[in-house]
Order: sequence, then C-alpha cells, then structure tokens
Amino acid sequence: MTASRSMPLAISSERKLDAMCVSNKGMAAVQALVDVALHQGDGYVVLSAVGARLMLSASYVEQIFATLRRHGFVVGTRGPGGGYRLAHSAELIRVSDIILAMQESRTVEHRRKHEWQDGHSGRDATGMVYALSITLNRKIFEFLDSVSLMDLIEGTGLDGVSSRGRRTRKKTGATH
Repeated sequence: MTASRSMPLAISSERKLDAMCVSNKGMAAVQALVDVALHQGDGYVVLSAVGARLMLSASYVEQIFATLRRHGFVVGTRGPGGGYRLAHSAELIRVSDIILAMQESRTVEHRRKHEWQDGHSGRDATGMVYALSITLNRKIFEFLDSVSLMDLIEGTGLDGVSSRGRRTRKKTGATH
C-alpha cells in the first residue's frame, strides 16, 4: 500500500492477534483520525468540530481522543486555537494499530472466556468454532494492518471499495 512503517506507534507487537475485536468505538476512532487528517492543515482540530462532523457526542469523542493521545496517535494543545493533530503522518498510522489501541478496556470476563477457550482441545464444536474465529481474526488483523490512514483518505488498496465506502462495480464487456 503506502510507505512501510519506519517507527512503531505505542502498540505492543506482542499483542495477541486472535483477540482483535473491531468494535464500534474502534471504528469511531478510525473515523475521528481520518477527520483530523483531513482537517488539520497546519493547525489543530477542535474536538467539538470532529464530534459535529461525525455526529458523535462530545463525551464520546473526548474518551476516544484520551485513548488516542495515550497511545501516541495525536498530540493536543489547550487554550485558544487548541485542539488535536496527528502525531505522525497518515502514511505511518495503521488501522490495526488504532483498533488495538481502542481495545484496552476489555473486561475481565472477556479475558477469562478466552483463557477457557485457549484450553479447549478443538475436537468438539466449541473448539472447532473457536479455531475458526482465531483464523478469521488473524485475517482481519492482516488486512487492517495493511491499510494506513492515507490509504483510507486516498481510497487506495481497499479492493473494490470507493473512498466513500461504497462497493464499486467492476466493468465487464457485457451490455444489457
């Protein structure tokens, strides 16, 4: 896709790939970072403007940006003219890193469920379906790790999805 990662973001590469969960909050964080990338120019983007454009509440946007700041995706400044901007170029920020950063609030119950399933032999229905879910999560992670914010902005590398998120039709020689 775009430039390879020359510097790691604040996401541990040791993170379990089979635990990836693409949540609504994770997708909202991706949208928020795309919004900042589109509107930052040389300055800072105000959170209330991000919330208004994405139709998200101010408190929800603040929660998202607190996590994004903690993980090094954005830098902020207070006061007049304050707001947030990307801490790194859009080419270096991977969608997978954003999704993983937003997963930090996983519940103890969810972790216990995964610990129990990790102990399954895979020879019963639960183990077989769990193995399927691990494979699916790895494929999702591989895809999201191949997509940068810049790819989303430019609409590149999304195999049949336009930059507006709609499926594109492949042109064929047939006429109707």
